[in-house]
Amino acid sequence: MKYGMKNIVLPLAVLALFGLFAAGCSDTDSDTSDMQSKPADFQGSATELCRIYKENEVAADQKLKGKIVLITGKVTSISKTLGDIHVMLDGGSDGNVDCLFTPSEESAIARLVNGQDITVKGQVDGKVILSVVLRKCRLQ
Repeated sequence: MKYGMKNIVLPLAVLALFGLFAAGCSDTDSDTSDMQSKPADFQGSATELCRIYKENEVAADQKLKGKIVLITGKVTSISKTLGDIHVMLDGGSDGNVDCLFTPSEESAIARLVNGQDITVKGQVDGKVILSVVLRKCRLQ
């Protein structure tokens, strides 16, 4: 047998992680509406949010994960991946803020341009690689 257990387990683990990530990505419009009616627990800039996460990701998660935030920043990219609409905000040298929007926000997102300053209300989902992730986002 040429292939060892490691050669089989690694691809299966990657597939399982991808499946878990894809299953947890899509927010519904009703989830977003419920969250949007609540006040923000934190207000600040994309740069400030990224700095907080860079200084201590564990402490930042304890303080902000699952919380509603109002974040202002400059758009650096607008994309659509696996049905999710992503708007990336510049977080300076400390990373980016990846804002995920539901399909109901698509027409508003289609009018955005790179370099534009926007304010987004969303729910912090933690940090993935260099980006702080916000879900259930709406433009303010």
